[in-house]
Amino acid sequence: MEANSRITIDDIARRLDISRTTVSKALNGKCVPERTRDKVLSAATELGYKSFHLIRSKQSKHRKILLLAAHPLMSTSFFVRFIRGIESLIPETKIELIHYTLLPDSGFLDDINEMVKNIKPDGIIGLEFYKADAIMNILSLNIPVVFFDFCPRPVDTDKAFDVILPISAEVVKAKIAEFAKDGCRHIWFMGEPSNCRAFYERYNACQEACAALGIRFSKRSEAGVDLQKVIKNEIIIPNGLPNVMFCGNDYEAINLLYILRRCKIAVPDCVRVIGFDNIPESAFTVPPLSTFNIDKHQFGRSALNCLLERIADPAVPRRFIYLQTNYVPRQT
Repeated sequence: MEANSRITIDDIARRLDISRTTVSKALNGKCVPERTRDKVLSAATELGYKSFHLIRSKQSKHRKILLLAAHPLMSTSFFVRFIRGIESLIPETKIELIHYTLLPDSGFLDDINEMVKNIKPDGIIGLEFYKADAIMNILSLNIPVVFFDFCPRPVDTDKAFDVILPISAEVVKAKIAEFAKDGCRHIWFMGEPSNCRAFYERYNACQEACAALGIRFSKRSEAGVDLQKVIKNEIIIPNGLPNVMFCGNDYEAINLLYILRRCKIAVPDCVRVIGFDNIPESAFTVPPLSTFNIDKHQFGRSALNCLLERIADPAVPRRFIYLQTNYVPRQT
């Protein structure tokens, strides 16, 4: 949603089903639980609350925004939509958007310093930087920065920055509670939790929910031929295969569906498969993949608005901003 001066504290309170006083305290840095504060800040950014968007009439020049990616991303539908969300705000914000891909290798710091010297960006949106050393190199530039997703563990720095993430823990735990009511007794998490913060939060949510509900839990990070061997071995073990396989993202889930089909394991009759991200390809798998939707377009808009806020006020404390996700039931 675009920044809108008509959005009020009451709107945020209704969105989160909390009191107006709690919202006001969170927005003004008063004492509220950190989890509540993060939810309020996320809702304020998503709804476009007036105090959380840049008053662009005060801008004296066009801003140069560097979209910095750790990998080539234009071939992935997820980030194409994310970038289109950013681009949809260009007419309003009058920014100049510059896209670079820099692999975080041994020469990364020299490369990024040289690039920043030449471009002189006002702010950076970082995509898929999951290693602490690369993140620290970016922060060392002392340029306002917003990351989409982050490294799994906190970084040791006093620098201020923002991170945009999809809500993962709450929706995953709620779905596992539903599966438990249907008799689920064994769940696998498919993916490597150390890959990124989103994977880590989804893995933790699965683990915590299963522990609370008495569900057997396993983590599998194998891929390709190795995963196929694991699954074939589990078939011959009584109760070896889980009832549900939660995947870190849709790419993991699509690969898993292919392997299950090769192993002649019927989905969802023998095992259920759940993805995350709702990439376009997920609707065309066999069978169509059940997943959690992330509004990629809105995430791009929120990332840019968040960065413009930080450019306007670099002293804003560090923020982890979570945007809504929703379950998309299909046939897996």
